[in-house]
Amino acid sequence: MRSALRIIITLSAFILAAAHCTATPDPDPLEDTDRCSAACTRLQELECAEGADLEGPGGEVQTCLSFCTSTQEMGHAINPSCLETIQSCDEVSSKCGQ
Repeated sequence: MRSALRIIITLSAFILAAAHCTATPDPDPLEDTDRCSAACTRLQELECAEGADLEGPGGEVQTCLSFCTSTQEMGHAINPSCLETIQSCDEVSSKCGQ
């Protein structure tokens, strides 16, 4: 009988805790997402590693443009406005903070 009561109390605690969970709102896309194409073009012109396509574990390929756009849309700054102005690959981190 005590174990049944203990189970009921534990389940009640979980239900009450779950009732207070709220959904995370979708992040706002960053303002310079439209600059991803120019940023990727510049990275590729300079032959920077950051401009290369990414291959996932299943063999799927994500282009620089799709990575930049999706990352920016999730609210994580890639800083494409800065990246499109770099003069060398070293500036990816030193100038643009990546």
